Amino acid sequence: FFVMVLSMITVTVATSWVTVQMSEKLFVQTFSITNSKIIEQIKSGLESIHYSNVNIVINAAQSGAIKRFLTEGDMDSLTNSKVTFDMSEQMKRIQSGIGAKNIGMIISGINGRTYTSDRTYWSGSLADLGRNPITQASREEPARLLYSFLEEGTPGSGDQGLVAAKALTDPVTKEWYGTLYIILNESDLRSIYASFTSDGNDVMILDRQGRIVSSDRAELIGTTSKKLLDSAQRIQQ
Repeated sequence: FFVMVLSMITVTVATSWVTVQMSEKLFVQTFSITNSKIIEQIKSGLESIHYSNVNIVINAAQSGAIKRFLTEGDMDSLTNSKVTFDMSEQMKRIQSGIGAKNIGMIISGINGRTYTSDRTYWSGSLADLGRNPITQASREEPARLLYSFLEEGTPGSGDQGLVAAKALTDPVTKEWYGTLYIILNESDLRSIYASFTSDGNDVMILDRQGRIVSSDRAELIGTTSKKLLDSAQRIQQ
């Protein structure tokens, strides 16, 4: 009797243990596969935004109207008005031509002129952007389109954002004549992955310094996570 009872208990415990192990392994595999697909979709969305920004940069760099606005000095009022009008029309065509609606564009020239396409994305001064390290970095690496975190996309709105910056240079002399800024609200970035998040399954996008620039957990945005950065670097290696 005791041998029979002991055997039944042993078989039951062993079966339960195997079942739990198999269920856990299946859950981890399913969870990993699902999240891998989600990450690929998020990556595709981010690359689409970047591709759109690259097209903006290419079109702006090739525009003679924009270059004249950023390089020519003040002339008579009629000429100044025409230069400004031609530039603004070109900026509108660039933005509408690639379907980029949820962005704000700012250009700043060597002659001190500036233009902002949409104040709802950035209502601060150019000095505010000038203090962002991305401005100097874009001058030092004029061939690259750089991104940086903005504590507050539109001052007073409470919405953080991202800014992409690209130095505009003469294609022949390589001399810098202006800077193009592209402003994105964090909420627009978050919309890429918002439908994939749930309780206990969060998304956090980090920059190279470990700062969380976008997340479904709003309280984490703008904070730095050394642990997550180390984990990402290990995966990359």
